[in-house]
Amino acid sequence: MWEGGPDVNRRLWTGPYDLAIRLRQGNKAHLCARKGADGPLRFGVGWLGFVFFVLFVSLRAPALAQDLQIAGKIAFASTRDGNSEIYVMNGDGTGQTRLTNNAGSDDEPALSPDGTRIVFQSNRDGNWEVYVMNTDGTGQMRLTNNADMDVEPNWSPDGSQIVFSSTRDGNFEIYKMNTDGTGQTRLTNTGLHDQAPKWSPDGSKIVYYLGNGSRDIYVMNADGTGQTQITTNPNFDDTPAWSPDGSKIVFQTNRDGNTQLYVMNADGSSQTRLTNNSATDNGASWEESIRRIGSTPAGTPVSRTMTIENKGSATLMVSNITSSDGQFTVNPTNFSVNAGASQNVTVTFTPTSTGTKYATLTITSNDTDAPTVKLTVNGTATALFTDVASSAGVADAGDGTGVAWGD
Repeated sequence: MWEGGPDVNRRLWTGPYDLAIRLRQGNKAHLCARKGADGPLRFGVGWLGFVFFVLFVSLRAPALAQDLQIAGKIAFASTRDGNSEIYVMNGDGTGQTRLTNNAGSDDEPALSPDGTRIVFQSNRDGNWEVYVMNTDGTGQMRLTNNADMDVEPNWSPDGSQIVFSSTRDGNFEIYKMNTDGTGQTRLTNTGLHDQAPKWSPDGSKIVYYLGNGSRDIYVMNADGTGQTQITTNPNFDDTPAWSPDGSKIVFQTNRDGNTQLYVMNADGSSQTRLTNNSATDNGASWEESIRRIGSTPAGTPVSRTMTIENKGSATLMVSNITSSDGQFTVNPTNFSVNAGASQNVTVTFTPTSTGTKYATLTITSNDTDAPTVKLTVNGTATALFTDVASSAGVADAGDGTGVAWGD
């Protein structure tokens, strides 16, 4: 799946079997896409008013393009009511609902990996700060609070942290925090402008750009160590984003005179131009978002439903769904889906040890244009708390910790 600016459009799979995948937790599903007048799906992100792609894939059947149904939700910013506010809508454009309503501007919405929350930036309190809310607009909470700008929030793949850029120390630097606003930690300290941070799919690294006249792409470890410059350009290289497997980075640059899109390996090698025209191509994001299954104590399973839809005109035969990690299992793994129908599949995460785990699900089918589809999933295993108050003199403090009693 490819996201790009208005001049960067890519038709996905075409053929008699067009496969769409969406993940659902409870009755919530989220997807961002827009359909061009000529039929193909087009995706885009930008500073204001663009949408963020949160589900994995959506496709069109060429013979039935006019009957395309897009499942899921879109979160976006709009000035339709006079100032920028956050909205959601169904993938087909119906059900447009305003989530925020204040005299300031609310921008840059990003859905959490589990699809339950939206992080965004707002100047409702006089300056730009980072906020979070539920996907129905409830529970709006300010996460940052200072006299300067906190902007460009982005979720970690496991949904436990948010990275953002801030001018609180005089210039733009990269920070991260917990999703409740605690633990705000500065990651960069260059004295220049560090902006547009994006977490790698495995959560180990953050890509961003550093600018002061010119701009270049940097990568660092998620704790701020190992800051490494991976492009060198006297003009602008900026707005980087990871590929789904973390092996490549797409970015925009004006090194050839006007802004175009390039892709490179994650270490900065093999920089390759993707677009070539006299117009401006920008705001690209190459992202098949990681789907989060959930959080659970080690040894305790947690499940999430994946729905496979056949948007084509012939029967889709899924012959196998495999997982790269045995802690993630899928059921069923082979089935047929009639044209226009769907099949629910359960993805279960049963962790054997604590920590955030990742797996690649590979779906094999008779779709001639895309016989294999890969989806990255993750889950977090927490430590299992054991109440030993009766045997070891420890009282449950109510927050998963223990308070020892003196003898």
